[in-house]
Amino acid sequence: MKRLENFLGKIAGLIFRCLCVVITYVGFRPKVIYANPERKKKGFDKPVVFTCNHVSHKDGLIIATLLWKYRVHILSAKDQMEKSKLYYHVLKNNRAIPVNRFGLDTGWIKECMRVMKEGNSMIIFPEGHTSKTGEMNPYRPGFALLANMAGCEVVPAVIDGNYNFLFGKRLRVVIGEPEPLRPALEGQRSSAHLQAEADRFHDISQGLLELAGQKK
Repeated sequence: MKRLENFLGKIAGLIFRCLCVVITYVGFRPKVIYANPERKKKGFDKPVVFTCNHVSHKDGLIIATLLWKYRVHILSAKDQMEKSKLYYHVLKNNRAIPVNRFGLDTGWIKECMRVMKEGNSMIIFPEGHTSKTGEMNPYRPGFALLANMAGCEVVPAVIDGNYNFLFGKRLRVVIGEPEPLRPALEGQRSSAHLQAEADRFHDISQGLLELAGQKK
């Protein structure tokens, strides 16, 4: 029975992936803007942690599809993934890593480290949930912890605009430049250092949103 579920999950995952491509590029017509235009050609040649603001439950679909060539895995809320067995298998077969948002969970770090050692990148939404005000919520430091442990750079990205299906203004996605974590200050606790880095990348992301507004 478990083998059948896994098999059906893989088939459903493939179908879902194809639908994601069609919905993303045909339905929402995203305009991808690179803060450094040269980055579009160079890409990212080593694993990184992508961060992104969280404006809709569609964000994962859009960002994962746009960054698919970087073999990205996406951190996804476990409670959402477990709504049904089929849905869980579909997401797992589309490189989703579950994380418990409401309890102590370290398993996601181990899994992220494993996939990054294999040459993959990660996408994390540091706000932890979608914004209800239209403004970015504070960033949680989980992504900084992962980047610190993996010894990799962080690439901030932002989504700007509304999800207008087929008609209306195009969705804009801005991809920033890779940025290493800054070293901790002398005597600074690890938790304080990681939160300070989370706040710094929140500010960088806010600047990318302003850049998106200038590109309208």
